[in-house]
Amino acid sequence: MTNHGETTGIALFETETEGYVFVRLAVALFILGSAIVGAWHEPVSVGHIGFKISVTACALMGVSALCVRRYKGSAGFVWSQVGLDTVFITALIAVSSGPQTPYVWLYTLSIIFTARLLSPIGIIVAAVIHSVSFCGVSVLGLSGGLSWVQDQNVAILSTHVLICIIGLLIVGLLGMGLVSQRGRVDEVSRLHHKRKDHSELLDQLQIGIVTLTDGIVVAMNASARGWFGETVGQTADEIFPCQSHRWDQPLIGQGPERWLECIRHIVDDDEQVIVIQDVTDLRALELQVEREERLTAVGRLSASLAHEVRNPLASLSGSVQLLASKGENPLHDIILREVHRLNALVEDFLQFSGPLQMHPLVVCPIQTVQDVVQAFKNDPRCATKTVNIKTEPGGKVSLDTNRFRQVLWNLLINAAQAIEDKGTIDVTARHTHDWFVVIISDDGVGIEPTNRHRIFDPFYTSRRKGTGLGLATVDRIVAAHGGAIEVRSEVGIGSEFEVRLPRLVSSQGGEKTHAG
Repeated sequence: MTNHGETTGIALFETETEGYVFVRLAVALFILGSAIVGAWHEPVSVGHIGFKISVTACALMGVSALCVRRYKGSAGFVWSQVGLDTVFITALIAVSSGPQTPYVWLYTLSIIFTARLLSPIGIIVAAVIHSVSFCGVSVLGLSGGLSWVQDQNVAILSTHVLICIIGLLIVGLLGMGLVSQRGRVDEVSRLHHKRKDHSELLDQLQIGIVTLTDGIVVAMNASARGWFGETVGQTADEIFPCQSHRWDQPLIGQGPERWLECIRHIVDDDEQVIVIQDVTDLRALELQVEREERLTAVGRLSASLAHEVRNPLASLSGSVQLLASKGENPLHDIILREVHRLNALVEDFLQFSGPLQMHPLVVCPIQTVQDVVQAFKNDPRCATKTVNIKTEPGGKVSLDTNRFRQVLWNLLINAAQAIEDKGTIDVTARHTHDWFVVIISDDGVGIEPTNRHRIFDPFYTSRRKGTGLGLATVDRIVAAHGGAIEVRSEVGIGSEFEVRLPRLVSSQGGEKTHAG
């Protein structure tokens, strides 16, 4: 039989078994006090025998109280206390007035106490033990085996005994039902707490969990709610446009665009769980690795082709110039112009594929920005564009000014080419606590979202005469400075390129580069 004595009971006691033992001891002491009063007034009466029984019971229950913490987890200890109760109560009834004695109610009290400690079957067994004991002592007393004073006839007393026995059994059945019900309530409570604990644990994860039933969202953890909002009750199609096993989904409208990887797990025909993870940084790293691999390939290709192409170009250029000196021909100019363009392209290849030589100096970059913008305003490609510049004075930056001019110039040329006719280019330069920031924005055609991650790839271009090396060079130079470049663009509205370079923060020990 199951012993429930290890569960936490009343706050005054460590376990319910302790509470049971000490409450019984208190009841026994109360009865002992009553027996002492009775023995005081009638020294030779039945009360004197009750006094001896009470003293014995109190002594035994005191021993139980001393042993309860040692044997509190033992089912045998609980049943020994049930047996002690049965003997004690039955002895009190035997030496008192029989079935009419108020001590009969102690059986009921014992059943109620044990209901906190025994299993449902154990409770009904205890009730049967008490009933059999009461029946036995009643039969013995009514048959004249005990010195009972009968003020009613035997039939009435027998009926009274029968009613008491039935009552004890009913109390046992009720106790068994209550314990069974309590067990179900405890089980529901444990499940509720487990679900709550699991929910709190899931809410701590940086991974989103969405549960679907028949295609309807029924639960989601904190990370998923942070990304999609409270969408319980909505269909999966409203949140997840893709229905494959694994897919990447953009998260737009919460600052910079982020990418979520979604993996669908099918539990059964109706239940599905979608696990979501923010893979923005991972995808950016993968793109960076792919870009570096392409750069390596470009380097090898450029190094092998440059020397093979430049010598024929030099010969071709010299031959055309010799022919031009003997007689003018419009084709000579065309050939020379194309030869120069090919030679410039080869120079770009060589410059891009070679190691990036950096010569950093500690400078104030604002002046460099102003000089480049002023020079760009005089460029023919800027003739129909309005260039606005806004700068804020600040600290110094360790940078290669020539490379930095190359970054600014390429971004300005890119902005001008994005504007088909007339438009505006805005240049903002400012300092934050960690960075020197330059933002170049235009109101040009914008960049398609599907192409945005490719614009820094070498040889990728959307212009007919472009080489695709300008923005790739910009990204390479910014990375060499320990900085970062970010692009924001909307088709038909324009683009914005933000360059961040780590600035120098003054300290008592001098200047140092701040790790941003």
